[in-house]
Amino acid sequence: MGTIPASARPARQRVRAFGQGRFGQPWGIAVDRATGRVYVTDHNRSSVSMFDGRGRFLGRFGGLGRGPGKLLSANFVVADGAGDVYVTDTGYHEKSSGIGGGPEMSGPPRVERFDRDGHFRNELRLSENSGIFGAASAPGGGIILVLPAATGRRLVRYSAALRRPRSIGPTFQTSGATHLSADRQGYWAEATWDTRRKRLAGPPASGEVVEDVIVRIDVHGRVGKHVSPDIAGSIVGIATDQTSGRLYVAESVRDVYEVGPNPATYGTNRVRVYDRNGKRIAAFPVQRPNAMAIGAHGDVYITTNREIQVFRRGGD
Repeated sequence: MGTIPASARPARQRVRAFGQGRFGQPWGIAVDRATGRVYVTDHNRSSVSMFDGRGRFLGRFGGLGRGPGKLLSANFVVADGAGDVYVTDTGYHEKSSGIGGGPEMSGPPRVERFDRDGHFRNELRLSENSGIFGAASAPGGGIILVLPAATGRRLVRYSAALRRPRSIGPTFQTSGATHLSADRQGYWAEATWDTRRKRLAGPPASGEVVEDVIVRIDVHGRVGKHVSPDIAGSIVGIATDQTSGRLYVAESVRDVYEVGPNPATYGTNRVRVYDRNGKRIAAFPVQRPNAMAIGAHGDVYITTNREIQVFRRGGD
């Protein structure tokens, strides 16, 4: 039987949504592949909400503060499937009268490590002038962070206990947050590509023709193929199906104020699907997404401004 053309394959269907009314502003999302638990960071509440695989609320951990196990602004969340849950903290909490509230507070960027039930284990504190621009579970255990470098950004791997930092691959440029995903063989990372020289772009220079791409980096730091999503909106998340090796890229519309009070809107709210070789094979629409994760059975979990949407693995 021949290969079914991508245009003929059925799109994924949303099978359920959960978390309504549980969040101030849902953001990062991770799925523990061993238990099916879903972890969602909440910017406004400076916390992480836990759900079981059916979407039932299990509790919340973190909370506003500078001390161990507390968070100023919860951002990325990573579940390694071996019992550790990592939450990155930008180090700044804006004063708000809305959900979460609290005074304006600041501190160094951090990574807080919890067990899968939300009990604090230990933390990594970075320098005040640093930042965390992306995070993913590392192949074989631990966590990968996207950190600033002198000429761009770099991938740094830490052990499960947040020790023994080791840089992976070259420094690279990116126009915004660096969305990152990992599988057994390496990483997919959002980066800027020099299309003329066919390599990762260096610091801005004359003569470069650049585009935002998703680049492949193996476990040894070698740069391989790249995917050119040709997205007019904003990339808000990438995720890898550990079983099939498929890459999922979530796009959100981008509002640009050019002339007058009303913005121009670019892009489409959707997820594009690529095979392990970077060939686009499908796409499906979503409500305006914030972040994305893949469960153990291939279900796609997406945070929106008010809930978690789940799309079932199908003919993509």
